[in-house]
This record gives sequence, structure tokens and C-alpha cells, in this order.
Amino acid sequence: MENLKAVVIAIILIVVIVLLFMFKAEEVSPGITDTEEVTPGVTDTEVLIGNIQDLSGPMAYLGGELKHGAELYFRHVNESGGVYGRKIKMITEDHQYNPAMSLGAAKKLLDQDGVFCLFNVIGTAPATALFDLVQEREIPLIAPATNASTMSNPFKRYVFATDTPYDAQGRIMSNYIVGRGDTDIKFGAIYQDDDFGKDCLKGIREGAEAHGIEVVGEEPFQRGGAPEFGPQLTSLREAGATHIFLALVLETVHVLKTAEAMGYSPQFLGFAPASDPKVAQAAGTAAEGFITNIYMVPPSHPTHPSAVLYRELLAKYDPEHTPGFYNFYGFAGAQVLAEGLNLAGEDLSRERLVSGMEKMKDFKGSPHPSITYGSIDRAGGTETILLQVTNGAPSPITGFVGEG
Repeated sequence: MENLKAVVIAIILIVVIVLLFMFKAEEVSPGITDTEEVTPGVTDTEVLIGNIQDLSGPMAYLGGELKHGAELYFRHVNESGGVYGRKIKMITEDHQYNPAMSLGAAKKLLDQDGVFCLFNVIGTAPATALFDLVQEREIPLIAPATNASTMSNPFKRYVFATDTPYDAQGRIMSNYIVGRGDTDIKFGAIYQDDDFGKDCLKGIREGAEAHGIEVVGEEPFQRGGAPEFGPQLTSLREAGATHIFLALVLETVHVLKTAEAMGYSPQFLGFAPASDPKVAQAAGTAAEGFITNIYMVPPSHPTHPSAVLYRELLAKYDPEHTPGFYNFYGFAGAQVLAEGLNLAGEDLSRERLVSGMEKMKDFKGSPHPSITYGSIDRAGGTETILLQVTNGAPSPITGFVGEG
């Protein structure tokens, strides 16, 4: 009887040990030991990234174009075998250009969808709203869709900007105006009264100061209000403004048309968000002579490899879609992220993505002049191409130029 008891106890102990082993095995993913961390959003066959755009707010057209362009390049990467065999899958949330909604969308992507990183969030304020979150959780935010200088200055370990900042664009355009021989210059500005507009305004002021130019008026515009610019233009005309910087996006069209109707024709200059050909098309004859700038080659560039590939893929996958700057911008950001994933190596983690991005030196596999990062450098690009509207379309009037 005692022997039978011993046998029963031994069997029970064996069962308990087996059950404990099975329970432990369920806690650990196949092929991962107890001491290894599971990286959210990464499997042997897929990497999941989170994208936050304005899809139904004031910049819905731009957000939709960015999303479409990024998906176009990721489709190409996936059909070419992915990155180390992993297909890139992008989940997009809508923030309606609202910073609070942007933060909520990021938390949803991280906590519910389990994305690996965040990518190409549109807008200065919506991207800025994520700074604390990505720092606290150590989440890479790659290629935010804004040229704000605050994306890279001050340094933020997990945020990698790609574009020449707005303030630098203002200084570069000021240099161009002086360099081409304009005289008796008086600057004016109409600016979006938020982080984007104020960053542009900073560059306008600094450019003016560098050349001893007077800024005779700075007229704010509140996003969400009626796009009526008659009072601002009247004020600037009375102040004698000869060159007016427009730190606006789609509202640029309204300013140009209103000025034409008033018979007021200063030299208008715009920042990169207004360089999309659709802005010139919508403004019609009022856009003639309008100068803007772009921090990458235009999608129509005849020979640049990124522009050629973009047009080929658009013709292949979506021939009805009209090529455009913002569509190409999303495509460009996707090229930078894909290269970062490649440089991170096959054993992918968030920290290895950061290290991979920091290894990027003089990268020319996107439409940017080149992209370089370092251990304390997150700025990406520093140059821009100036464009001027001629016969209804923006055309380059310089190559890539910096502040020097």
C-alpha cells in the first residue's frame, strides 16, 4: 500500500511539473528565451508601424496624400521581399489636425495595435504633442511630416526629422531675394498663429535682420477661421511691404486671389507646405511669380532615381492618381524609414532602429539632397530648392542651396 501511495505521489508531481512547464512555454514566444524581450510589432514576417494623419480635418487632402505615397513605397518594398524578409504593414489613425487626438491616436496604436514605431505624423502641433510619450516609452518617431525646427532642436533621442526646418527656409529665401538684386526691400508676413507659423516667422525676422531689412508688418491668421485676408493685405500695403512671406498652407490660395482682386502685387514667398502644384493651380493667374521652396527634388524631376521610381510605381499601381508633392513627400519618408530598418539589422528592436538611423550618413536613396544623422544629430536635411510659379506651375529657379 505504501508503494502504491509513493507511485501516486510521484505521478502527481510529474503532472504538476509538466503543467508548470507548459504554462511557462505559453508566456514565451516560440524561439525566444526567458531572458529575451519580445519587441512589439515585430515578427519574423512583419513589422507593424503606426501612422497618424489628418484624414477628416482642415488638412485632410494633405494627410490622404501622405498616406497614399507611403503605402505606395511600402508596397514596392513588400513585393521585393520586404526588409530582412519582413513585410512593412502600416496602420493609420486620424487626428483631424488636433494635438489631443494625435496623442490619443498614438496611445491607441501602441497599446491596442502594438505597433513597433510611429511614422510620418502630419503637423507641427500634432507631432509635438507626442514628444513626452515617445521619450517616456522609448518609441522611435521617424520622419514627422512637419519642417518645424523643434523636431530636431533641442535634441530628442527618439525623433528623427528629415526636412530643412521652416526657420532655415525663411533665411534661405531672404538670402535669395537679396542675392538676385532686389532693392528698397520691406518685408511683411501673414502667418498661421501656431507653432508652424511662429517657426516660419522666426526665420523671416532672422533673415531680415541679417540683411538690414525692415519688417513692416506681421499679420496673424487663426486656423479654423474664415479665410478672409483683405484686412491683412490692406494693412501690409499701407505699411509699404514689397515682399510678403506667407506662412500658410492651403490658405495661400485665398491670399493670392485676394491680392490680385485688390490690384496689389508685391513679391509673395511661401514655405514648403505651399509648394504643391495644386496650390498654384487653384490660385490661377494670381499665383504667377509666387516663390516657394521645397526640401527635396520635385516629383517631376526627369532623372532623379526616387522621382523616376515614384512615377513608375504610381503608373503601375494607381495610374489614376495625380502625382503631387505631398504624395511624393509620403513616399520619401517611407524610403527613409525603410533604410533605417535595413541599417538596424535583422535582429530588430526599437533601440536597434535608433542605432540604425544614427548610422545613416549622406543617404541619397530618397528625394532629399542627403540625409545624415548622428548620436546627437536628428536634423536630417539642411538645404532647399527655390521654386517660382511660371505659366501656372512651380519650376525650380535654383538647385539645392543652404544658408551659407
